[in-house]
Amino acid sequence: MGSLQAPSGPAPTFDDVWRVFQETNTRFQATDRRFKATERVMKERAAETDRIVKDQSKSVGALGNRLGLFALVQSGDSVKIRNDARFAPKVW
Repeated sequence: MGSLQAPSGPAPTFDDVWRVFQETNTRFQATDRRFKATERVMKERAAETDRIVKDQSKSVGALGNRLGLFALVQSGDSVKIRNDARFAPKVW
């Protein structure tokens, strides 16, 4: 197992430490800006996906009505029947 040794050369000065801190802070700010931009895009896409899923859910209900089939869609942790009040199940 290696032993810990003090670095050779002069100890870093306050200015050296401050410069490294400023560089790290600048990189963090750039990364944070990119993260926030990505998060905004993801939220926009999630909202669009929710809209599409709701539209498709309505379409599935209409198709089920027309074919006489039950239209089941996911709703959170459960399932909902998307057929409307006019639905008449097909008899086999």
